[in-house]
Amino acid sequence: MELQKPNYLFSKQLKQVEVTKNSVNNIVGEARLEKIKSGSKVIPVVAYIVKGFPFNYSLIDKQNNELGFTSLHLYSPKENKTYGVDYECGKFPGAVYVEDMYSSTDGYVGVGNALHEIAVTVSKNAGYGGRVLLDAEKSSHIFHYKFGFRSMGDRCYFLDESIENEIEKAERKIRKGIISSMKDHDTSHLGPISMYLPEEIIRTILNRNQVIFY
Repeated sequence: MELQKPNYLFSKQLKQVEVTKNSVNNIVGEARLEKIKSGSKVIPVVAYIVKGFPFNYSLIDKQNNELGFTSLHLYSPKENKTYGVDYECGKFPGAVYVEDMYSSTDGYVGVGNALHEIAVTVSKNAGYGGRVLLDAEKSSHIFHYKFGFRSMGDRCYFLDESIENEIEKAERKIRKGIISSMKDHDTSHLGPISMYLPEEIIRTILNRNQVIFY
């Protein structure tokens, strides 16, 4: 299933992309980001989605610099029975699992969110309704939670409260000038937490068209 075709602005900027022949052949869509200029000024820019094998996706700028990467696995309903996924207290028919993800945010805003939106779009196009799962670890808990992911399993409410407490701690540190942003706050002590996207978040993401596949 295809999403809507890119609008004129996207198409016009695509003609200016300076990438290798192989990359051009694999460009499958676009994502709206913001680029930080001198000072605190930001301007809207377009990044290009490059598909690898089998469900690996990179975001590149027009100079062919990689801004981020995500590796996805499509869990069919049959696989979910083996995987034992608990989605809002029950099994569910298929989902995309984020196996790996990283972003280089230097100079750009919205790279991580765009990678998540790629996963949601891939899930929708595969017939899985936009459902996405991941395991938050190291210090990624706050980022995933603020995007909209929530904890799964018997201790989900306790785990969500733990992440919210860490957000409050990070905000206090930012106000005091101890850290500059949420990503600088260490949450590795929480350990791995399995997370999912609630249905209302999925609907919001699919309606805003920040990521467009051709």
